[in-house]
Amino acid sequence: MQDIAAMLARYLPKLALPQVGIIDVIEIALISFFVYQFMVWIKFTRAYTLLKGILIVLGFIFIAYVFQMSIRENLRIVKPDMTEDEMKKAAILACIDEEIEAKP
Repeated sequence: MQDIAAMLARYLPKLALPQVGIIDVIEIALISFFVYQFMVWIKFTRAYTLLKGILIVLGFIFIAYVFQMSIRENLRIVKPDMTEDEMKKAAILACIDEEIEAKP
């Protein structure tokens, strides 16, 4: 315990806290206000819905990357009894059928 007290006594006087002036406080308040207003604007517009959709898609992409899943395996998560024809129809609706056929 005395070792810890001696170490603190040796290093604490060397700490220098920055001087916080009125300009610094005003800058922090302005930045906080504008960030808050931007977040409120996002929440009450369609941009919030778009942001949620993008995050969900990125989440699925991340899960597929982590588990190294194919498109077929991803579709089987949603509907385990999906047939090949239903998978082709889903690919056509998602406009990814040409990309799937181009892959080996």
